[in-house]
Amino acid sequence: MLKLLHTLDLNEIPDNKFIKELDFFGVQALEYYSSRIDIMDVDVIYQLLSLYNNRSRGEKNDLIKSLNRKIPLLFNLEYFDDEPFEVSETSNFFKGVLKSRVYVSIKVLRKNKEEILKNISSLERLESVSNYVPGIDISKNLKSFTDFCNNSMSIEYDLKLENENLLKLKEKKELFLTKYPELEHLKFSKSFPYLSEPDVWVSEFIENGRPLSIALRKNLLKKDAALNIIRTRLIYALEIGIFTSNLSDKDIVVEDDDNFYFRNCYRMIEITDIKRKILLEFLEAILDGDSEKSIIFLTKLSETTLSEEKFIIFKEDATIFLNENFKNHKTVSIVKLMCNLLKIALDNSLVFEKYIYDFFKELMFIQLIVFNSGYKIEFFSILNNFIKSIKSTDA
Repeated sequence: MLKLLHTLDLNEIPDNKFIKELDFFGVQALEYYSSRIDIMDVDVIYQLLSLYNNRSRGEKNDLIKSLNRKIPLLFNLEYFDDEPFEVSETSNFFKGVLKSRVYVSIKVLRKNKEEILKNISSLERLESVSNYVPGIDISKNLKSFTDFCNNSMSIEYDLKLENENLLKLKEKKELFLTKYPELEHLKFSKSFPYLSEPDVWVSEFIENGRPLSIALRKNLLKKDAALNIIRTRLIYALEIGIFTSNLSDKDIVVEDDDNFYFRNCYRMIEITDIKRKILLEFLEAILDGDSEKSIIFLTKLSETTLSEEKFIIFKEDATIFLNENFKNHKTVSIVKLMCNLLKIALDNSLVFEKYIYDFFKELMFIQLIVFNSGYKIEFFSILNNFIKSIKSTDA
């Protein structure tokens, strides 16, 4: 674990075998460092997100050994596959058929929670004594990383919370469906709470579905489906102001009819309406090539106010960067440019709340879909037109 953190601290790409061997902690390292725009090179973050999108499977468990034999689900199952059809670092997914002839997906938490908590405690103890024991070389981000892991344990092993988040996304979809008919392609599986337990969640099986990561890898994703997923994520992040910061390509299931599903939505981000509107102003200024407005709105997103002298220095640094790097044409590098501008702001003592990092991470996730789709999709134009359409209706 320490070797992996040391590699990432150096802004180097870890060997995927370390990620797989470390299981939960390997995936957490990818998620944590890909959210740290303040310390990571933007190009490295893209590569970490690619690893996260295609992360290896966790440990397989059979269904019967995973369940309490007295739970209602077992008495309502006509048939089930004992081998999971998919596994993750925290769960196994099994296919079953209820006696009512409904095909279901059975998500079962792995029995590794106590072991993970013990390992987190060990890392915390190591961090606490490192200052007193010579020769121990630990990551300067170890405490922050262990805090992140503790938070992940509280949300990733809470299936009820995940379902509540999905219900919240569904409610928002219904509110904005008239304005954005393309949201109709986002579906939500029917849940069976009466068959579920704290460590088991039962929902309707997606018969013709596959993870987006597989659809992209096998060139099975239609262009219209890709565009619908991209626009849907922009609608949630920029119009509604709510999105899931861990929504990788493995966490989106696509069907043959272009419909798709979100799942594993445990890390929900909400942006206040005031901050969302400032973000829109910042993005519009960047896309229009207006350096001065870009700088002003970026400072408004900050939680700190610079002195006049420091603002002049920041403005000069930012203006030089934008003049040297911005090209007024349709290019997907616009997200990278914004992230690097954010880093300049950080270097000039501006401070941003975590949701800002998560927002730009969401744009990077979307941009990777554009890149991996194989289609000629101009993200610059999509983003630009979408922002202008929002602002025209808000006016």
